Amino acid sequence: MPEGDALLGATPLVTTKWMGEHITNMRVQRGFSREQLAARAGWSGKSLVGHLEAAVRLFNTDHVAALLPALGRSEHVAHYQRLVTEAAAKGEWWRELLPKEKDTRKRLRGLELFLSFEASAITIRHYASYAVPELLRTPPYTDAVLRATEPSWAELRCALQPGRQAILGGTEPTEIQVVLDEHVLRRVAGGAEVMRAQLAHLAEHAVRPNVTLQILPTEAGIPAAEGGFSLMDMPAELDGHPGAACLESAVDWLCYERPDELRQFRRYWERLREQALPPERTPELLQRAARELVA
Repeated sequence: MPEGDALLGATPLVTTKWMGEHITNMRVQRGFSREQLAARAGWSGKSLVGHLEAAVRLFNTDHVAALLPALGRSEHVAHYQRLVTEAAAKGEWWRELLPKEKDTRKRLRGLELFLSFEASAITIRHYASYAVPELLRTPPYTDAVLRATEPSWAELRCALQPGRQAILGGTEPTEIQVVLDEHVLRRVAGGAEVMRAQLAHLAEHAVRPNVTLQILPTEAGIPAAEGGFSLMDMPAELDGHPGAACLESAVDWLCYERPDELRQFRRYWERLREQALPPERTPELLQRAARELVA
């Protein structure tokens, strides 16, 4: 499970994706082809440039030292090398928990990207339409939900949960804002005792300074968004990074990164917050839902 410095900053993949886009933009602005940039960097062939730009290979400090001077941007070398070094120190703890079989890992690429964005985020805005978000779940509730919805991945997802939830603690915890559909409070998973403990867990987290929990009441009508999603802001060090919006479909984890896509998710989020009750009402609603549980 991550701790200390491993909770801070962007992951190697998120850093590489951001850096690859910046390198591509610089190359295009200078009018260089990939072959030309590779030659100026002292590399044979264009494949390494292409792999770095597409985030197939992770950047290291040697790549930075070669590419930026070749692009006429030597003044950025120290900053980019620091980002690469900090990302490498953070690492990607979940890799040790994922299956080693090649075809299975391919199927989980969407999950890996989602985990990488989540671990890098400084702010997460989450709309939960059918169940409590995994960052705020108790283990018994998680087990009950996953065995009902994804039994084949339940063991892996349960194993990942402690590491994922670690971002909400530490000296610089990630800020999380949640809009939770009221139906979720009454949709019992694992029996009354499991659900009662989950509601108490939500109440404990709702008073934390880095957690904002709003309930979307039934009387608000049709929600502004059809399904759940996570909208994430990346660290300021990744200057100009637009963030990411991620959601889980029936077959994969999907991440949206284009600015126009993110603008639409932000519109959804703002409308959902307007529909939801203020955070001050949340403790009352959680207590009411707990009282209404049938033992």
